[in-house]
Amino acid sequence: SLAGEIAPFGLGVSVIVSGYTSRPEETDATPFITAANTTTRRGVLALSRDLVRRYTPGAPFEFGDVVHLHGIGDFVVEDVMNERYQRHADIWFESLPQAREFGRRRAVLTGPYGPVDDLRRVAEVAAGRGKAAP
Repeated sequence: SLAGEIAPFGLGVSVIVSGYTSRPEETDATPFITAANTTTRRGVLALSRDLVRRYTPGAPFEFGDVVHLHGIGDFVVEDVMNERYQRHADIWFESLPQAREFGRRRAVLTGPYGPVDDLRRVAEVAAGRGKAAP
């Protein structure tokens, strides 16, 4: 359980972070559509199901939340990973070489910093101009 380990705007949870692409081998039958029914793009983050409220009651995050991966950047939670993963975050990349270059690392995931409620803010976060943290 994550109880006591994570709190909005405060503590974070340590996660393994990797990259993914929209290649059919890595996704389901709709590789460019996220679990939140949005289109993949820069700034999209997939979380393991144990971190997403829709799949795990009491989990800290939901689709549309802006989150921060320390040392990496700000992202919008819009996708989920295969159920075999726990405490994991996957950053969407346009190409396999980009995802491989990112590799796999550990980071602290904090937030949520509120839902992304307009397309302009989504674009700002994705472009690295918008900040999750106040």
